[in-house]
Amino acid sequence: MVLVQTEGNVGKRPATSDVKSVEALGVIRVRGFISRGLRSEILMAAAMLLAFALPVYAAQQGIRTFTQMTVQTHQVAGVTVSEFTVHVTSADGEPLTGAVTLEEDNKPLVGAALENGLATLTPSLNPGSHLITALYQGDGLHKVSTSVPQAVSAYQPEITTPTFALTLNPASLTVTAGQAGDSIVTITPSNNQGTTSPTFFTLSCSGLPANSSCFFTPQNVQIPAGSNTAVTSSFTLQTQAISNPTSTPAATSNNKEALALAILLPGVLALGWLGRRRSSVIRLMMLACLVLVTSIGFSGCAPLYYYKNHGPPRNPATPSGTYTITVTAQTSNGVTASNLTTTFALTVQ
Repeated sequence: MVLVQTEGNVGKRPATSDVKSVEALGVIRVRGFISRGLRSEILMAAAMLLAFALPVYAAQQGIRTFTQMTVQTHQVAGVTVSEFTVHVTSADGEPLTGAVTLEEDNKPLVGAALENGLATLTPSLNPGSHLITALYQGDGLHKVSTSVPQAVSAYQPEITTPTFALTLNPASLTVTAGQAGDSIVTITPSNNQGTTSPTFFTLSCSGLPANSSCFFTPQNVQIPAGSNTAVTSSFTLQTQAISNPTSTPAATSNNKEALALAILLPGVLALGWLGRRRSSVIRLMMLACLVLVTSIGFSGCAPLYYYKNHGPPRNPATPSGTYTITVTAQTSNGVTASNLTTTFALTVQ
């Protein structure tokens, strides 16, 4: 609204309605400025949120992987041996590392570490039909993937000799150096109903990385005579973290003074004797004795001095990486021994 000043209204105050209209117009403009400012701040905050969220979302999604599995089956002494080869590739073409496992009915049978995207696994299978799937566990950059299930038939021997299958659950573990991981070892007998004496197995493992250990609880398991019931044992893998430096007090002043006297006192006495008028041969002999005594003192005190001032050395940690651990169950009839083996994938971070 525009106010026009004429001669008739010179010196007169504007009408109240006109003043209110101007105030209302000012309020509307201020509100418009505030509204536009808030919208711009909201848009800027949303843009910043997207800028941070998109990389995180992409990282969480990971790179797609593809798992392929092939199997070769042959007979060894009337027992079916199935060898599975697992090949894992990524969408970006990079060679993959990590762990793969073979599963049946969502239960792990055996695990192994990938080497250049390949792993070979030989599970222990009971006679009958099996549907096996390979599972890639993924890593920080790559997604989990599974292979197409494949049917495998284990040969059913005509004789009733007992057979045993060795499995682990889980068949892979990921731990940080210094941590321990647990799995369950299961020995499942078949055709054991005709036996008249129990069968004993001793469990052990091999292929451990440096500075790690394994143990079983119990280490010796028993299959009762005539029983086809599975028995279990707890399998623990223990890794080692780097130890903290041990703080030890420095040598006391008394020890330092004793060390100084042990070295300097013989030297002062020897120099006193050398200062007297003696033949050159005697002086040389006494000088040689002084050097010998001083050397013995230094060589004997150096290890103790280092230990008291620096403490014992630090224990190294278990190296990071993915390792294939072999678990063995050995049994013997008193004449011959036989082994059941399976593998386990251990990833140390």
